[in-house]
Amino acid sequence: MEFLVNSQTLVDELTNLIGVVHTTNSLPILNNVLFELDNNSLKLTTSDLDTTLSSVIEVESKEKAIFCLPARMLFEALKTFQPQPLTFSKNGDNITFVSKKGRFQLACIPGDDFPKPLEIPSPESVTIPLHQLNLGLNNTLFAVGPEELRKVLTGVFFYFSDESTDLVSTDGHKLVLYSLKSITRKEAVGFIVPKRPLSLLKGILSVSEGVVTIEYNKSNARFKVDHSMVTCKLIDGKFPNYKNVFPPKSDLPNVLTIDRIQFKSLVDRSIHFASRTGSEVNLKLEGSSLTINAQNSDYNQSSVESINCDYHGDDMNISFNARFLSEMLKTLDSQYVHLKMGLPNAISILTPFVEENQEIEHETEMLIMPTR
Repeated sequence: MEFLVNSQTLVDELTNLIGVVHTTNSLPILNNVLFELDNNSLKLTTSDLDTTLSSVIEVESKEKAIFCLPARMLFEALKTFQPQPLTFSKNGDNITFVSKKGRFQLACIPGDDFPKPLEIPSPESVTIPLHQLNLGLNNTLFAVGPEELRKVLTGVFFYFSDESTDLVSTDGHKLVLYSLKSITRKEAVGFIVPKRPLSLLKGILSVSEGVVTIEYNKSNARFKVDHSMVTCKLIDGKFPNYKNVFPPKSDLPNVLTIDRIQFKSLVDRSIHFASRTGSEVNLKLEGSSLTINAQNSDYNQSSVESINCDYHGDDMNISFNARFLSEMLKTLDSQYVHLKMGLPNAISILTPFVEENQEIEHETEMLIMPTR
C-alpha cells in the first residue's frame, strides 16, 4: 500500500478532527485516527463514540487500505513540517512516511478495530446556507447551560416549522433565539444537539463554503458540509417551550438604542467594581441619559459613568448581571443594539438594531433576566 499526500492538507484536516480525541479515552482505539484509502480518496475519521468526525481528501494512489494511527502524536509531528509531499506506505504492522529529507515510522492498528460510526437509517434532512448556520451557532453556543444543569439545557435546540427554522439555547438566566424565516418545514420537528459536536462543527464551518445538509432521526444527527461530516447522538428530552417565555411587545415599552461597542465598554468597566459573586450592574435611564453604576461594599469599590443615549420610555432603574450582558453584546455583530425593557423585575430583550423596511435574513433575540 502506498499513497502520496501534501503535508499541509493532512494537517488542515487533522486540525478539525483532533478536537474529538480525548486525552482520557476509556477505549485506547479512540486515541487514533482511522485511515480509509480508496484509490485517490482518503477518508479520515476520529470518534469518542458519542461524536464522530470524518473528512475526505484527495491523494495520489491506486490502492485500497484501512488502518489506524495515533492521532495526536501524528498531528503534532506533521505540524512541524513545511508544506511538502509525503509518501505513506504500509509494511506489516508499521506505517512509514517519507518527506524530502527524512523517513519516519509508526506502528499501526488494524482499521477493523475502530468503532463503527453512528447509523442514521432512513433520515430526514434539511439544507441550510453555511454562513447562516455559522452565525446561528455563534449566537447560541455561548448561552448553552453548563453540564451540571438539566441535560436538555446543555445543547442547542433545532426547531423546524412552517414559520421558520429556530436555534435556541438557554442556561436559565439568559435565552437566545436565532430564527431563519426563509427555511421552513411543513411538519414541525425539533431536536437537541449537544454543545461539543456543534463547537467542533463550528471549526469546520469557519474554513468551508456552500451549504450544510442536516440529516437526523430520533436519536442521531449528521451535519454534512463540503468534504466533512459531524455525526452525533442527540440529547434525549423535551426542550422548554421557549416561545411562551417571550413577553408581548406591549410589555416592553421602554427601549434603549445604543452603540454596541460603547455599551459593552461601559459594562466591561463596571465589572471590575461590581460584586464578584453577582457581578451586578445598575442602569439608570432618565430622559436621554444613561448612568451605569456598580459597587462592591466588601472592598469599598464603586463606579459611576454617564453618557447621552437614545431612550424612549419611562425613567427607570434596572439591574443585570454584567457578565451575562457583556457576553450578549460581544456575540451580536450589529453597530447598534436595542435593549427593550418593561418592569425592573421582568424579562428584558436585547436585539440588533434594524432599520425600518430593511430586509433581513435572520432575527436574533436575547432574553436576560434582571437581578433582584
